[in-house]
Amino acid sequence: MNTALSEGGRGEFNGNFDALTEIISNGGISSKINQSFPFKMLKKKENYVSLLYFFGFLTFSGKFIEGEPYLVIPNETIKHLIYEYMRHIFEDSIENLNWFFDLKKLSKDLVYRGDFKPLFTYIAKLINEQTSIRDFKEGHEVVKTFLNVYLRVNDFYYTKTEHEMNKGYADIVLFPNYIQYPDMKYAYLIEVKYINKDITPKKLKNEIDHNIKDAKKQLLDYTEDHPSRKEHHLKPYGTVELKKLIVVYHGWAMVYAEEV
Repeated sequence: MNTALSEGGRGEFNGNFDALTEIISNGGISSKINQSFPFKMLKKKENYVSLLYFFGFLTFSGKFIEGEPYLVIPNETIKHLIYEYMRHIFEDSIENLNWFFDLKKLSKDLVYRGDFKPLFTYIAKLINEQTSIRDFKEGHEVVKTFLNVYLRVNDFYYTKTEHEMNKGYADIVLFPNYIQYPDMKYAYLIEVKYINKDITPKKLKNEIDHNIKDAKKQLLDYTEDHPSRKEHHLKPYGTVELKKLIVVYHGWAMVYAEEV
């Protein structure tokens, strides 16, 4: 499968990475299903999606959108595999793999010392350096997807997106992999905000302040979710402290990352 799904040369993303981003962001995609197609035509979106369908990475939801079947990720295991594949694309797209080991090191600071800013600053640098992302549609979901892929480089956490907490949906939750790492100190609840790059510098500060205020309210609501605290060894029911973070992007650049 790896060969079939990664035709892009070194230094560039596969031409269907935008399709993968849509699938991860929305949980599915609407597309015609082609029964057969030449192998060399995999860069055509509907052929690529059809391949994912035939391999079992997508399943028919029973719904149609504008005449096309809506295909969805069947379960969390498959979703994890797609994230893993996307991570491998990143590995193949960067000549120098020092970034991989840097992320591992910075992740330990995140887990054991509660020092989150160096990791998120480094991830922002990696995202901003990927010139290929300029071809993708901007938006909150795309930024969140990139963050998810990089955060999953380590296995310290069970990463959940759009996780239901206290009648709301948290953007990203890093629940501790407590069984494997019983001495870990910190878990994270992350609200990601996105500001369009076309916002003028004069209006940017007000936009950032507005997003921070909105994120703070959401995070305070989410943290009342006691069942999640009990299930994942979070204080006061366990030993892991839950930190609440706000991350704000302006286009592809991170302009704010602070703890609430």
